[in-house]
Amino acid sequence: MNGQLNPPPAPNINGNSRIRKELLDITNRIHAAQNIKQILVDLKSGILNLFNANSITTYVVDKTRNEIYSMFLAGTQLKEIRLPINNKSIAGYVANTGTIINIENTYNQKELKSIEPELTFDDSWDKKSGFKTRQILAAPIYNSSQLMGVIQIINKKVGEGKFSEEEIGLVLEIAEVLGVAFYNQQRFVRHRKTRFDYLITHDLLKEEELESAWKEVREKKESMENLLMRKYKISKEAIGRA
Repeated sequence: MNGQLNPPPAPNINGNSRIRKELLDITNRIHAAQNIKQILVDLKSGILNLFNANSITTYVVDKTRNEIYSMFLAGTQLKEIRLPINNKSIAGYVANTGTIINIENTYNQKELKSIEPELTFDDSWDKKSGFKTRQILAAPIYNSSQLMGVIQIINKKVGEGKFSEEEIGLVLEIAEVLGVAFYNQQRFVRHRKTRFDYLITHDLLKEEELESAWKEVREKKESMENLLMRKYKISKEAIGRA
């Protein structure tokens, strides 16, 4: 039996008041988030606390590039990771096929190939960090029928084997919340889109800072790109995405 799954029934977590309370709390915080970065980075630990797991990564779809991306903090520096939407990576496969997968051992090539012949696990981060990825539970994030991203839960804290049916159901509940939140964030950006809204949406720049920057470049006759890099320490790569 491979790791592909059909969506299970709604999770039976009503009896667990702690999880239900935390689920309600994180749902409210997700919907109250001001931008994508807050959801991906600032609320990461709150979402993770719902699960018997060591790590979580949430990806957002970038339709223009046919990629999914996520953000994380390396010390105090905000970093971005991107994956193509194809069948070669676990999260990319989930985005490409809309399939939920529950993997017991990411290093078991036979298990991966039983899901998809092209599927591989990139262990470069494990080698760099010393972290050993074992189990992965990954599910697509939708708003209606529109793909918005992927949520990936990594390594059970307690017990062996795959993630449970209850945890699969809980992932789907969170995925539904995230789908609505990501859609609303994108709709908000479309309504007030300027070239540098990407920087505001991803919490790299405040609106008042952008207004101040426009005033300064007019006065100093400096390019906006140079000012953002010099004064606000925004990377050239991030500006290029704006």
